[in-house]
Amino acid sequence: MQKNFFKKLAGFISIVLLLNACSKDNETPQFTIESIKGMFYYYEDESLGRIRVLDLGAAIRRGYTLDASLGITLQTICEDRSDQLLLKAYKAPVGSPSYINGARFVKPYEVQNSWMFTSNVITGLVGVDDDEWFDVHMNTDKFHAFKFHEMGEVNGEMEYAIESVHFPGQYITHTGHPIQGTNTISYAPFTDTDSAPRWRLFKPSGTFLEGNFNLISTP
Repeated sequence: MQKNFFKKLAGFISIVLLLNACSKDNETPQFTIESIKGMFYYYEDESLGRIRVLDLGAAIRRGYTLDASLGITLQTICEDRSDQLLLKAYKAPVGSPSYINGARFVKPYEVQNSWMFTSNVITGLVGVDDDEWFDVHMNTDKFHAFKFHEMGEVNGEMEYAIESVHFPGQYITHTGHPIQGTNTISYAPFTDTDSAPRWRLFKPSGTFLEGNFNLISTP
């Protein structure tokens, strides 16, 4: 009887270990260092610590002045508004009309939707909408699709020029919209990628929960 008990126990443990291994295989992959996930910003005046951050929650370029003595750092800024400032650029999946463009779709990491798009109604304006993931990546007009051009590193942070796929040659700028406001997010034409505005990607430390676990992008 004792032998049968231990046989059953061993069998039970094996099943538990197998199920645990299977569950790990199905987990969302961890983001690698190459993942385009973090807070996008640029310096308006680096000597004064003045920065502008891409805020999709409010659809603006939010301004801050860095001051470590006051506890205002890139890390604390990102933590305080992580649902608006912590973004991820999801790769276009195979089958998406934007896949051939090597495009990505951008939303705040912690929320369900809120996808960035280039408006064709108000020229030059970048907006945010709540379309479902399928509607975004299968949209043949590619309003939500962007190409992230790597422009090198500055102090260990990658810089990107962010180009609209729907409007080739037009990039997310460092200036506001002439009609919609100086703090809005806008796009404008540039002669080439080298002359386009650059956005630094700050990768915060800590754990943040993804708003939609069905969107897997590796990296």
